Amino acid sequence: MGQVIKDGDLFLFTDDKGDLPRQQGGFGLFRQDTRFLHRLEWSLGEEIPLRTLSVEADGAVSFYRWTQENGLQISGESIQRNTLEITRRRIVYRGVLYETFTFLNRGSKPVAVPLHLQFDADFADREDLWGNEKGGFGQREPVRWLNTGLIFDYLGGDGVQRSLEIQVTPAPDSPGEGGSLRIPLYIEPKIKKKVHLRYYPRIDEESLENFETHVAEEAVRKQMQEWIDQAPKVDSNLHDFNALYLQSVKDTRLLLMDWGEGFIPMTGLPWHAAPSGRWSLIASLQALSVDTEMAKNTVRTLARYQGKRFQPSEGEEPGKIPNQFRFGERSAIEGVSSSYDFTAIDTTALFLICIAQIYRWSGDIQFVREMMPAAQKALDWMDTYGDPGDFGYIAYQPGLESTETDQGWRSEETTSYQQGESLQSPLALIEVQSYVYRAKSLWVELYQQVGNTEEARRLHREAEALKKRFRQDFWSDGGIPVSGLDSNKKPLINDVTSNIGHGLLGGLYDQKDAMRIVERLFERDMFNGWGIRTLSSTAENYNPIHPYHGSIWLHDNAYILMGLQEMGFHVQMNQMIKGLLNATRYVNHYRYPAFFCGYGEEEGVLTSDSWACSPHAGSAGLGFVILQVILGIHPDASRRRLQLSPRLPDGMDRLTVQGLKVGEGYLDVELSRVNGATFLRLIQNTTGWSINCATVS
Repeated sequence: MGQVIKDGDLFLFTDDKGDLPRQQGGFGLFRQDTRFLHRLEWSLGEEIPLRTLSVEADGAVSFYRWTQENGLQISGESIQRNTLEITRRRIVYRGVLYETFTFLNRGSKPVAVPLHLQFDADFADREDLWGNEKGGFGQREPVRWLNTGLIFDYLGGDGVQRSLEIQVTPAPDSPGEGGSLRIPLYIEPKIKKKVHLRYYPRIDEESLENFETHVAEEAVRKQMQEWIDQAPKVDSNLHDFNALYLQSVKDTRLLLMDWGEGFIPMTGLPWHAAPSGRWSLIASLQALSVDTEMAKNTVRTLARYQGKRFQPSEGEEPGKIPNQFRFGERSAIEGVSSSYDFTAIDTTALFLICIAQIYRWSGDIQFVREMMPAAQKALDWMDTYGDPGDFGYIAYQPGLESTETDQGWRSEETTSYQQGESLQSPLALIEVQSYVYRAKSLWVELYQQVGNTEEARRLHREAEALKKRFRQDFWSDGGIPVSGLDSNKKPLINDVTSNIGHGLLGGLYDQKDAMRIVERLFERDMFNGWGIRTLSSTAENYNPIHPYHGSIWLHDNAYILMGLQEMGFHVQMNQMIKGLLNATRYVNHYRYPAFFCGYGEEEGVLTSDSWACSPHAGSAGLGFVILQVILGIHPDASRRRLQLSPRLPDGMDRLTVQGLKVGEGYLDVELSRVNGATFLRLIQNTTGWSINCATVS
């Protein structure tokens, strides 16, 4: 699966041994969509075999420990196995990678062996690593050798000079072929010998600040601890939930990067290390109880790049919110790609929902006023360009030249089911309509708060008209809605998909309709014991390995889970929480990937896919979502009120939450199970809002 460490816009993705092997796929040292280092291998002596003892990677720090098998020194004298203890510590901090090898001689005789290091840098664009494009726009220069190491240089086709300087202490011998170095080691008994390496990935010869290694490590650990300390504290008698929640806190911090408006979440590591309209918004929505400032930063960033012109090739239209962001060489070369595109049709509604939810959690009406111009443009887009030809729904845009499959979060599925048939725009996806309905319904309240009752009434009429129209067009003979409509308003897919569950959140479905949908989603062909599949296992195109044809996406299940709580389906809510928590035993350090394969419990253990980002913006906040659902918390800033309807899941008999961020302060509560019922004790309320909960004691 590999290991990832990251700080800011620099991250290192290695194999499980910490190396970047010559024959490999997407491993490397990355910054701003460019791979600055694609090979990093090391060996001891004449290929002395090593045995791995431990591997750890957490946040911006990784640590590896080895010992050696029998081998030969430089002199030809043998080295007994387990003589050397070797550790490798790495820290990523402020654009620099720090690496330290430590060799400890635990034997009784001196050891003399060389350390061999092999480097190479291809400066590949991240887009090229997917195998869709061929790079080579620029020119890589010959390796430059220094007394302290070496430098790789690359002049890109975009005119940008990129370089990687590697400094080594102690100084290496004379350089070998290519990017190889040899460092002689003479290690006395019971003595440690250290080799320090520093990697400086520069863009246009920028200056990167240099720190002592221990200072860098202390700084990154302090950053993470400060983030953990400011998050709500959670403790229960269910270890899996406690661990999942803490990992959500850590992974959310790991995904953050500053793109001019403060820290916002990137899509995921290692494959999508850039912000995204859809995924940055979803991560921000999931984490509102932890940090509303992150959500504000996300909204401000997206508003800055909101569509201003009509450009079909990239999907840009006035008022539309962008989705994909890119930084690399390819994105800057005219005619190849742009630095951001507008192909997604769901981001604009999610943008509006995020502003409204920020207000509901914080009561910050000034932020709403600040974002009102951007919000009005977004609403206008939904009523004009977003609804091509008065189709009646937000739909795929006709004439869009881009072949991106990202217009909906899984829109590849809707087109691939037609067995090669060419579909004509517009195409309407069910989850997008649920977002639009929710966005307009939420903004009724916001326009009332700022005194624009006319706009509030208009949005209310439009939302209700959409709900009625949706009930007529999307409903199937089987009593549940279809996943999408083609240009003739016929079903895109006749099989059941998880998308239909998104409308449970936000009021699009009536209670009777919702009941049929929930019952269908929890049948065995959809719910596999751990979560709900993207596609029914009875479908002809079902494939548990395919990302969209049967796998289980965590953000998808989070939407459904929140909808179950909102509509009062507590039995299924409990069933889903139990499945998701049981799944944590199969994932590394309680870190969920973006998705895992759709195999059921009866088919064996939960299986991940190496192409699924981990961490990912859609799954990193799952611990926050489960906490909100357990609390049954619904903040209401307009009435300065908090509605709580708590329900402890199976296996959890007590839960304490401290520092939940709402309104003007914090909420501390304790839940306990008594005779099968959940009771809540209010410990502290500094929110400035009243609490509405029948079980408060």
